[in-house]
Order: sequence, then structure tokens, then C-alpha cells
Amino acid sequence: MGVAGYLGANGFSDQLLGALNVPNWYGNSYVALQATVPLLDGGGRATRLETQRLRQLQAQHRLADLQQTLRYEADNVRVQLENT
Repeated sequence: MGVAGYLGANGFSDQLLGALNVPNWYGNSYVALQATVPLLDGGGRATRLETQRLRQLQAQHRLADLQQTLRYEADNVRVQLENT
């Protein structure tokens, strides 16, 4: 939502320099209320959703990698303890 306005004057005359005469100037003004309604977001929403889906997938892969690393390290510790 927004408000726009204009306050000014227009000069009219048959002669070029006649428009500079003050009685030939007529007031001109308006006030307008503006509203913007996004009908299309240019695919922005779909892009944001896809980005979030990929971030979630990336986090799941990092979690799986971390779990696999922990299992590997636990197995190594277990083997070292058995060999001592």
C-alpha cells in the first residue's frame, strides 16, 4: 500500500511566451492510493522450496556420513582393544 500525489500547474497559451504569464496557469493536482498485488512471483517460491529441499537432503547425507564415521571409529577401537 502506498500513497502518491502531485501538486503543480500547467500553462497554456497560443503564444510561446504567453504561457509564462501567471493568469494562463491552471492548477493540476491529484492524490492516489496504490496497492501492489503480486500475481506471479517469477518462480521465486518454487526456487526457494527447491533450495530448502536440497538443503534438507544435504543435511541427511551429512548425518549418514557422520553415523558411518562413528561406526567405523567404534569398530576400530573395538579391534584395538581386542588386540591388546
